Amino acid sequence: MGDALMFDQPGLFNCSKQNLLSIPMVVYSEYDFGGPCIVLWAHQNRITWLPEVFGRLTALTELRLHHNQIEVLPPEFARLRSIKKLWLNDNLLAKCPDELGELTTLETLSLSRNPFKELTTGVGRLIRLKDMMLDSLELRVPPNEIVVRGPRKIVEYMGKIREAQDACEKYRSGSGNDINVVDPDKQMVLYRLNNDAPTQDDLSFWRQATMSPKSSVYGLYLGNVLGH
Repeated sequence: MGDALMFDQPGLFNCSKQNLLSIPMVVYSEYDFGGPCIVLWAHQNRITWLPEVFGRLTALTELRLHHNQIEVLPPEFARLRSIKKLWLNDNLLAKCPDELGELTTLETLSLSRNPFKELTTGVGRLIRLKDMMLDSLELRVPPNEIVVRGPRKIVEYMGKIREAQDACEKYRSGSGNDINVVDPDKQMVLYRLNNDAPTQDDLSFWRQATMSPKSSVYGLYLGNVLGH
């Protein structure tokens, strides 16, 4: 038999191992719950989705949703901006949730044993991350040589990709794809397509480069950096 529902510790709600299909609604109401929910354990159930109202849990600092059947997180998940510890491992997430990029207070993140192949570039914003579990993931992005170096390098790597992506999108949206619409400190990222080129740190060289408005600048960047 699973653990009993627990209310005895202030702010803690434990509904783990109950064979539940959804989280009890009481947790979403501070009036019914007797205050804000700070720690929520809902692991080892049969939960397949989270409702929009999940975004009300803005006081959460710890959330355990591992060993469920969750396929996607709602956009409202991005409102959990007090959260420090998050377990999403052993679910059915086909795509690494973009909402993670908004959870900049995260210190512990577990994503192991999900079917997605790439981390969201939002991971590049998680500068407080100390522990990151990615066991048994067949990741293409970031590559294994980055993953084995730990959370700091993963965050740094994904941050560079995010920076390149933002620069390229700004480039594409500019009038006639003018490089001058991109901030000077991002232009180097935009044009750094070959890590071995002797001119890679020469901004004047890249400024003279010609690029077709139809070319996939971001694709070229990723193709080189990620080996695709």
